[in-house]
Amino acid sequence: YSSAASDVYKRQVMMAQESNDHICLQHALSWLYRIQPESERLKLMERCVSKSNEMGLSYLTSLGIQALSQFAAIVGYGGPATVMEILTRSDVLNSQHSILELVTSSYSQKSAFWSLYGRSHMAAIVSQLLLNLDTSGSGTSGGKRGSDGLYVTGEATAIALSNLIRHLHDRGHDKMTDKIIDLARSLFPNESSICGELWRYTSLQVEFERALHATNW
Repeated sequence: YSSAASDVYKRQVMMAQESNDHICLQHALSWLYRIQPESERLKLMERCVSKSNEMGLSYLTSLGIQALSQFAAIVGYGGPATVMEILTRSDVLNSQHSILELVTSSYSQKSAFWSLYGRSHMAAIVSQLLLNLDTSGSGTSGGKRGSDGLYVTGEATAIALSNLIRHLHDRGHDKMTDKIIDLARSLFPNESSICGELWRYTSLQVEFERALHATNW
């Protein structure tokens, strides 16, 4: 996998350099950290965020900041305050430039961080905030969603629903748990998709624990 990814990356960089396309080159370089050793990723991400910001690539800058906060949380680079402070920089950019899809991904990351730090109640609250967002605005990369009244539902929504399923089940609210599972199924009926796999995996956990508690071996 690393060899194939490296070859693809090199071809992208060569094409961008030959065309003298600095924006395309920066997009290619932003993926470099994924094929590098973990010890080198932090510097590469920081450099990517800095360069993207200089070039006015707000989407790529915000996306890089979110990747940086995730990496910091996983490797333990700083405490919760440091991780949340990094992610806040993404929130500012998303608000300034109406980058709606990164707003939702930021919320899903926050819920993941709270779960990582053992604050499941906060993770559930952030997930509810995400689900209550008005995502019918025109700030998506596709353009004019607001005029049609269409709402954005994607991976972040599936993660939020899965968090609530887990949270309600752990507290014994079986009826509410089933209602959220039904909602997730109606929004993401294709269980083999990325979003479908998220809620389905969580629902299987619930089914397993219910059978275990009922001694239904």
